[in-house]
Amino acid sequence: MSIDISAARHSRVIAAVVSWRCALPKQPVLTTQQGSIRIVRLDSPDNRNLITPEISRGIKSACAEANEDPSVLVLIITGSIEVFSSGRDRYTHECASDPTFDFDNWLIDHRVADAVSSVKATTIAAIEGEAIDHGLELAIACDIRVASDNSQLGANDLTSGILPWDGCTQRLPRLVGVPKALELLLTGKSLTGREAADIGLVNHVVSSHGTLTAALEMARTIIQSGPLALRYIKEAIYKSTDLPLDQGLALEADLSFILQSTNDRQEGIQSFHEKRRPKFTGR
Repeated sequence: MSIDISAARHSRVIAAVVSWRCALPKQPVLTTQQGSIRIVRLDSPDNRNLITPEISRGIKSACAEANEDPSVLVLIITGSIEVFSSGRDRYTHECASDPTFDFDNWLIDHRVADAVSSVKATTIAAIEGEAIDHGLELAIACDIRVASDNSQLGANDLTSGILPWDGCTQRLPRLVGVPKALELLLTGKSLTGREAADIGLVNHVVSSHGTLTAALEMARTIIQSGPLALRYIKEAIYKSTDLPLDQGLALEADLSFILQSTNDRQEGIQSFHEKRRPKFTGR
């Protein structure tokens, strides 16, 4: 009886590869690309997408990679089908009472909001289900928020004796005003997507499971504009919140002047006269 050695060896190799892949740890943050749009998905639904050090590293890595890639014009951050992020990976009371516990390094391992807010591209949070505590801080670090009508947004840290530590006390008042931010943080009340839209916390509300589709539709509209103009408008608006009006107007004029000297500006003028869609290069 003859034995097909090559076939047997092939089967063993396939089995080994399958076993190796199964043994690999699941990545809690997945990144995909659609043209100039990059999608970052939190994919730890069994843990409700809590912002663990692993998820934090994944988000920060994705943000850094987006900043290094000029082709990325929009970055969408989304979660699982049922949850955006339900909150914090809390340190235990045992850690808090341990004199050797390094809280500063613990914060470095967990904080993500500054990395998201530093992304040069436009950022959109597509929120399904809960965006609570740290999940809310992640969402409000984005430029634009799209929520489903069944979503829940809130910060109930104080009910557990914890103060927010990834930007909620600073970014939330800038979005909804001081009185409403105080109400939300002091009471720990969660808002539905509709309620959040009513106070300006989210930009758009869509039906359940439709946030990523809506975010992609918005992103496709945004990327029709020039890459440089997109980044300059973002810079002008965010810096205006910390500048007196006259200095903000001067910054706006400076950025507009810089844009006039770019190839994209000339392409915009030429395409207008030729009645065609512009082909921007980001230069």
